[in-house]
Amino acid sequence: MVTMPVDLDLTDYLQALARRKFHFLTTFGTTIIIALLLAFLLPTSFRSESTLLIERQTIPDGIIETTVTGYVQEHIQKITQKILTYENLKEVSEEHDLYTDLRESDPVSTTRRQPVRCAASSK
Repeated sequence: MVTMPVDLDLTDYLQALARRKFHFLTTFGTTIIIALLLAFLLPTSFRSESTLLIERQTIPDGIIETTVTGYVQEHIQKITQKILTYENLKEVSEEHDLYTDLRESDPVSTTRRQPVRCAASSK
């Protein structure tokens, strides 16, 4: 016995969807509810890392004189001090709406109680 191929069009698919609408709505609704619960109930966290690579000059000193006069560790310390100024940290906390309850009370004591740490390592 040979079966003939069936040509399906859009109305056939819409009829199948209408017959099984409960299954589709249940699956879709459950997925949305789980996604919303995860989005609102999981704690918000953010972690950022950065690696700064400072290499020695590769052009010979006879051709071009160097403008860098300090050591690598001193440069890293200067960059750290520029980044961790009170104004920069305040701007970041306001931009990302961090520590709103603590900022309203006393921002200076808040920043002193919860310091930001920046570690510099040389390899």
